Amino acid sequence: MDALTSLDLTGLEADALQITGKNALTLKGSKTLNTNLTINGIPGISFSGIEEVQNVSVSNMPATITGRVEYNFPGLKKIGTLSVSQAYGASLGVLRFPDLTEISGKLTLSEGFGQKVQPTEFPVLRIVNNMTYTGVCDALRFPALEEVTGELNIKTSYVNGSLVSMLQEIYTPVLKKVGILVLTTYSKNQDSWCNNVLTNLDCFRALENVGVINIEYQLGLVSFKGLEKAIGGLTDDTSWVVGHNAYNPTFEQAKNGELERN
Repeated sequence: MDALTSLDLTGLEADALQITGKNALTLKGSKTLNTNLTINGIPGISFSGIEEVQNVSVSNMPATITGRVEYNFPGLKKIGTLSVSQAYGASLGVLRFPDLTEISGKLTLSEGFGQKVQPTEFPVLRIVNNMTYTGVCDALRFPALEEVTGELNIKTSYVNGSLVSMLQEIYTPVLKKVGILVLTTYSKNQDSWCNNVLTNLDCFRALENVGVINIEYQLGLVSFKGLEKAIGGLTDDTSWVVGHNAYNPTFEQAKNGELERN
C-alpha cells in the first residue's frame, strides 16, 4: 500500500485486515467495521467516519525524534479488544483515541521496550473489561476511566538488558470499580529491577469497589492511604495479597487503618 494515502473500507467483509506501508494513511468507512484490524509499522494513520471496530492491533510504530508520526482515531467510540505495542527505539510519535469511551474486551498496552516513548492518549475512555500495561512510559493516564470490570494489571517497571524503566505516575482520578487490582513488576529477579519511585497509591483515592488487591514489588511504596475506600469493602484476607514492598500491611492492619509506614 505504499502509493496509497486514503483507503475506503465501507462495506468491507473480512475476518482480518492488515495495514502496512511507507506512507501515512487515512482509513474511511461506515459506522461499524466488523474486522480484526492490524496496523503495522505505518508512519501515520487516521480514521474518518468509523465509530466501532471489532478488534484493533497496533504494532511497530516507527521510531522518531521529530514527533511527526501520529496515529489518530477521531470518532472511534468503541472497540472489542485493543492491543498497542510500540517500537524499541525512542519515539515522540503519539497514538490518540480522542473519542473512545469503551473497550468491551481487553486493552493491552506494551508501550515501548527500549527508550522512552509517549503514552497512548485516552481522554474519555470510561470502561474497560480487562487491562494490562507493560512499558517504558513515564506516566499512565486515564482521566475519565470509571471501571475495569475484570483485572487491571500494571507492571510498574520494565527491564531491557541493563536498562530499567520505571513508571513515575498513575493518573486515574475517577476510577471507582475494579475486579482485580494488580501492581507488580516485569521481572522479580533483582530488587534493582523493581519500581522504587512510586511511594503512594493516591491515584486510587476514588476506588470504592474492588474484589482483590494484589500489590507487590513496589520498593518505594510506603502508603496505602489511597486505597482506604476500597479496603473498606474487602471481606477476608484472600482478597489482600501484599508483599515485597517498602511497607507491607497485613489484612488486619489494613482493615484497622494502619495504611502508612511509621
